[in-house]
Amino acid sequence: MARTPPTRVRWWRWRRNPLKRPADIVEAWLVLLLWLSAVAAAALAGVLAGVMSAEHLERQRTERQRVSAVLLEDAEPRSSSRVGTAPVWVGVRWTGPEGAPRTDRTRVEPGTRAGTRIMVWTDPQGRLTARPLSPSTGMLQATATGVLAATVAVAVVLGAAPAGRCLLDRRRMRQWEEEWRQADLRWGGKTF
Repeated sequence: MARTPPTRVRWWRWRRNPLKRPADIVEAWLVLLLWLSAVAAAALAGVLAGVMSAEHLERQRTERQRVSAVLLEDAEPRSSSRVGTAPVWVGVRWTGPEGAPRTDRTRVEPGTRAGTRIMVWTDPQGRLTARPLSPSTGMLQATATGVLAATVAVAVVLGAAPAGRCLLDRRRMRQWEEEWRQADLRWGGKTF
């Protein structure tokens, strides 16, 4: 026996149907609204997050500055137990923006001697901070932030769909139950 391939009915939510209820029409509009909202939210969240991230990274590049610092202690020498050439933490001293000496700890190559001058990065208050990201790395991070924000926005908007469908299904079940009761009364109480 030959099988008939299933036919797909396009735009079935929008076709006329005598069995369609008002809740079905609401659901059709809700689905359309959710998809349009998801696209708009993704675009808006992605662009805003990307722009804000790029501005933050640009601000870091302009505010952070390199200053000369002096090692206060010898860095641990290379050891066979240490993997590769991982930097080690040592104390350093530098001059802050107000002219006062400051101290903190930073990472340097193993075996670096006390008194060695190194360059460190400071923020506008003169505190040690990480090196700002390069423009290409910053652009990559801003793009990744935008994509992540867009994904979260879509997930939040489309996450509301099951809640809306659940409410509509409850309404449909109540209507169906009421219609069966009325049918039962017309048929002489034989359906329940």
